[in-house]
Amino acid sequence: MPAAVGGRGAGGGPGEEPGPPSTDWMPRATRESGSADGDRLLADYAAILEGIARGSALDDTLNRVATVLEGRLPGVGVAIGVLEDDGVIRYRSAPSLSGDVLAAFSASSPSSSLGVAVRSPLAAPLVIDVGNDARVGHLREVVAAAGYRGIWVLQLRTPRDERVIGILAVLSPHVTLTDTALVPCERSADLAAIAVYRQAFEDRLRHQALHDALTGLPNRQLLLSRIERLVELSAAPDPDAALLFVDLDQFKVINDSLGHAAGDDVLDQVAKRFRAAVRPDDFVGRFGGDEFVVLCEEVGGEDGAIAIAQRLAATLERPFRAARSEVVLSSSIGIALVTDPSVGPDALIRNADAAMYRAKELGRDNYVVFEDDLHARAVRRMQLEQDLRGALAADEIDVWFQPQVRLADGRIVGVEALARWHAPDRPPVAPKEFVPIAEETGLIVALGRRVLERSCAVAAGWRTRPGLEQLPVTVNLAARQLTDPGLLDDVRETLARAGLPPAALCLEVTESALVNDLDHAVNALDQLRAMGIRLAIDDFGTGYATLEHVRRFSMANQLKIDQSFVAELGGASRADRAIVQATVVLAKALGMSTVAEGVETEIQRAVLVELGCDFGQGYLFSRAVPADELARLLAAGILPNPKSNVE
Repeated sequence: MPAAVGGRGAGGGPGEEPGPPSTDWMPRATRESGSADGDRLLADYAAILEGIARGSALDDTLNRVATVLEGRLPGVGVAIGVLEDDGVIRYRSAPSLSGDVLAAFSASSPSSSLGVAVRSPLAAPLVIDVGNDARVGHLREVVAAAGYRGIWVLQLRTPRDERVIGILAVLSPHVTLTDTALVPCERSADLAAIAVYRQAFEDRLRHQALHDALTGLPNRQLLLSRIERLVELSAAPDPDAALLFVDLDQFKVINDSLGHAAGDDVLDQVAKRFRAAVRPDDFVGRFGGDEFVVLCEEVGGEDGAIAIAQRLAATLERPFRAARSEVVLSSSIGIALVTDPSVGPDALIRNADAAMYRAKELGRDNYVVFEDDLHARAVRRMQLEQDLRGALAADEIDVWFQPQVRLADGRIVGVEALARWHAPDRPPVAPKEFVPIAEETGLIVALGRRVLERSCAVAAGWRTRPGLEQLPVTVNLAARQLTDPGLLDDVRETLARAGLPPAALCLEVTESALVNDLDHAVNALDQLRAMGIRLAIDDFGTGYATLEHVRRFSMANQLKIDQSFVAELGGASRADRAIVQATVVLAKALGMSTVAEGVETEIQRAVLVELGCDFGQGYLFSRAVPADELARLLAAGILPNPKSNVE
């Protein structure tokens, strides 16, 4: 069999240029005689090696190898095949073989006896008697008709692991492979193996440079190249293409809670689902982190692009399994249509990215088609992120409080702490603007810590007043905080510094934050509850929770009914009434109290009392107010006319 590549002074490892051949590459008779024929053969070998080193095309190199060997062994026909990933040997060179013979060879099945033989490790060249070897099968007639009696098969091997990467087949008018013929056959197989291995190595490097190592999808570099091509096509009349920018919502929670290995596993699963969800000609790539890009030509306008976005989103509805946990994902998708040839690749990406952030602002798990005003919105968002970092450093984030009342008599039974941003040199920034930015950027941890510290300090002051000793304060806990390894220590140390007992603190988490990583969420909540802290589940009914989830969240003290279900109480909506009633019954069965959010009218309050809801908060009672203004309300115990309160 042929020696391993490089085994005869042929050069070796990946990326190394083969050195010049030594004289032991020549047949013995040639070496000893120093004939002109031997010199020509040596020159041919050297020229082939030099061509490989200079990066000659693989097919050209293999043709030269086959031609040299055919010139050395008159009457033979040479075919060189490359073993590809699908297990098929595809012949890249056969300069003198007829089309019928080559077609017969190409039709050989990998599972046939001959196909198995040439792919299995060979201790020596495989010598086949065309007239008598049963493995020849369907080849016998066409090969014999061409005047060949023997087939000599030499394998092409990789340099280190001796893996088969192809074959060199010599069809000869003689059956016997003599020593005189063996040497040039082996040397030719060595040269062919070097060329095939080098090409495969360069192909791998090229693929690695343009594809994501984790998912195998095209990477940012290749994506940018394809986007440029897509934009160039937009110069044609009636362009019909789109770029979709997909960001996985709150993916950082998975990395923080389950670890980066689990996060990588989920990303790989997402990539496979996305690839399966789009059309064969659509181009799916990983832009970086948890961001994916889909390029679509002949998309069918805005409606077609939206349909693809919906298919991508639908692939995430089924939970993912990672690190023995069940993970629920959603995505925010920005769509930029390719309609204007003056919009370059960078602008197209920027537009899709701006639309994606708008989808996040609308509550995530959404898609938005780019419009011109979204660019200005994206610039504002970037500025807000920078300003928020400065506000946290400058301690500009304040905490206001909204009372929670007993619905039956309006008496204050607790307060919810809410972050407010009042910068000295700008108008107030609404929480719906800066809280999502904090969550996306990870600033929510610092923001949440600030709110917790301020809330506990204020609540500790209230407890020095008669009658307010048991008044709890509720603080929101974002999904990112729930996965923060330092959460328990932060809470414990904050309570200790404020001198506030754990029972005076209620931590509120949204249902969607819980089910993003159910196992980790349950573990964290169990530990908080073990510390004596009260727990509330916010926005109940708006996320992905099942009854199984609710059962696992039974350590909570409260279920908070989302204001979207409260808004229509007392109106024509029977569905909302039924949902609220079912939530109240479920909570009581699990030993939880219920708090209705967004109570704005007396009719809503009356219906909630009728349905058995325990507590409420909303503009009917009071907006969120600063701590000193709330102190007056607490002193009164029963709220005054809420219309006088302003945020």
